[in-house]
Amino acid sequence: MRIITLVLLFVVTLIGSLIATMPLGFVLDRTPAKQLGVDWAQVSGTVFSGQIFGMTAGAQQIGDMTLKLSPMALVSGRVRYRIAWNGVPGSGSADLAVGRDALAVSDLNAVIDIEPLVGLDNEVRRIGGSASIRSGEVQFARNACVQASGQIATNVLARAAASYGQSGGELSGVLACDGPMLSIPLSGSSDDGDLFDAEFRIGLAEASSFATRVETSNPELSTLLTLRGFERENGILTYNRTVRIGGI
Repeated sequence: MRIITLVLLFVVTLIGSLIATMPLGFVLDRTPAKQLGVDWAQVSGTVFSGQIFGMTAGAQQIGDMTLKLSPMALVSGRVRYRIAWNGVPGSGSADLAVGRDALAVSDLNAVIDIEPLVGLDNEVRRIGGSASIRSGEVQFARNACVQASGQIATNVLARAAASYGQSGGELSGVLACDGPMLSIPLSGSSDDGDLFDAEFRIGLAEASSFATRVETSNPELSTLLTLRGFERENGILTYNRTVRIGGI
């Protein structure tokens, strides 16, 4: 019995040593990441702790990312990493768990710059500003969003209002699932009573979309938005576009 125990201990130790020294790049090449349009310039380290350099998602630059594996998560049959990201669009940190046909992001906290985001309308990018996500959580199962939460806010409205001599607050909302898509709804108002609503819908298997609507009695703002592609429907200005945000 003692011999069997020692043999089993040796086998477990050997397997653990092999996993600990397995190159991170070897593992990444065997994930569905590249099928989702995610790529990278260089990878270093092992499956337990490593770095990804020059990460991109479609045409969107992401930057560099560090990953540290949580060994205890392996007991539950999931691979869980603590990740920290820093790049051209901003920076952030989160827990990333990958299981069979499942992907979960939790404790997501990030600040994202608007101007470098590929897929947004040029007018929105020129306004600039930033968006922040606090305590975000997103779960996908078989490419469908099954759970999402967390606060998101952006100062785009205040910057846009300032461009035509007005003032406004921030746009804010709560992450949610809308069918198979991740929904990022935002709403806010200007000091003059103009109402703004916007929504990003992001999916792993479907094209993403962006829609916004504005209720205003300001003729100057109405003219400006019409010149920038908004359409008037029943007194409400709307803008809809299907986009590829980050190649998703």
